[in-house]
Amino acid sequence: MGSRIRAALGLAAVACLAAACSTTPAKPSAAGGGTPSGPPSPSITAPLSPTLALTSTSTLTSTPPSDGGGVMSPPLIVASIPPVSIRGARVAELSSVGGNSPFGSLGYQPPEIAVYAGGSVLVGSDFWFQLPQADLQTLLSGLRKDLAGQPAVLTPVGGPAMPDVGDTVLGVQTTGGGYQTVRANALSRRLSGGAYPAPVVAAYNALEALKTSKASQSQTNYVATAVRLAYECPLSTSSATQFWPDGLPAPTHDRGTGCPEMVTVSGDAVVLARQACLVYDSALQDGSAAREVPYLAENGKGIRTCVWRWALPDEQGH
Repeated sequence: MGSRIRAALGLAAVACLAAACSTTPAKPSAAGGGTPSGPPSPSITAPLSPTLALTSTSTLTSTPPSDGGGVMSPPLIVASIPPVSIRGARVAELSSVGGNSPFGSLGYQPPEIAVYAGGSVLVGSDFWFQLPQADLQTLLSGLRKDLAGQPAVLTPVGGPAMPDVGDTVLGVQTTGGGYQTVRANALSRRLSGGAYPAPVVAAYNALEALKTSKASQSQTNYVATAVRLAYECPLSTSSATQFWPDGLPAPTHDRGTGCPEMVTVSGDAVVLARQACLVYDSALQDGSAAREVPYLAENGKGIRTCVWRWALPDEQGH
């Protein structure tokens, strides 16, 4: 989502058609590991539109809890921004993995550039534009030539590894229908000096150039019919825990190094996820932990926080 739209959203916004929403407390699990002390989690009771929910002048108020407090939902309106339909498999990409960035080990961050067979180009999970078929074929032809014969993982020449920076991944669909990836540590910082082969640098530059191409000047906001969620596992929290949101898939991983997990949701759960979880771009900012709501997962899984972004075409249904 772009900054203009994101500023209007509000993380607690939920699209309600004809007053079709209510909030009721989720039932705590018998093995929940504690009693949440925050306000009740939202419960969706009627089908909702997956279109954007933007701030308006209509106000909705939830049923007050027994202690006399109240949970006030922000003003709402439903905007007619239809989901984007992107066809075909992914045929090229520029992405990053690892490093000290949030979600680096989970692989949740979207590619910087993802190109699809029909010519659609996604920039992160925020924007998209259409590449002319002639330009698409030129791009793919060049990438195949530049990456041909390169190993899956490159070792830089004349410099130490930069694990804090992470690795750049270049990908292209081969002429035989396979998909080749080449991974290089801190490639964007080692484009000169001969640290990596010149053809690999050329492939990187070709994908990076899409961001400022003529076609990119017509880019618009990317909206999908599904969202991709990341569940994180904080050891502690300064905020009061809340019941797990009714309607969101419950975490399945136990606590430990493999605790974080991802899940894609669609339908009514899209609106609920956008209400209950922190949007991805905000999660990358300093101090984001203070804005994340800690939920007490069911079945004794402990505390979780959640982040959402629009699901990429090849993530929907996974």
